[in-house]
Amino acid sequence: MDSRADVWLEAGDTDSGLRHLKVTLIQEGQEIEVLSHEVKQPGRFLGIIGSTKKKVEITVVLDAETLQLKTGPAKILIAARDLAWRNNFQGRLTTLEKDIFVDLNPSF
Repeated sequence: MDSRADVWLEAGDTDSGLRHLKVTLIQEGQEIEVLSHEVKQPGRFLGIIGSTKKKVEITVVLDAETLQLKTGPAKILIAARDLAWRNNFQGRLTTLEKDIFVDLNPSF
């Protein structure tokens, strides 16, 4: 039985550029961080001047066995933060939350 699923994820910010991307799974009240990705910025000087990376494409591996998931409902939470100077230079945060179902039972 394969307990693994690869999820392709694309995130971006066309204005100030992308700073950070985080993927979390929530099941039965337990939060499991699957990905925390700091976006490297090419050509930036002191973190403020130069080109910015506007978009990233990442394949996130969800391995139910490694993450100790159980068959049943769960949520996937994706959070992206941009490079804006708002919020004390922390940028703006955008989140997406989706209900999913983890099925570990083999189907024939």
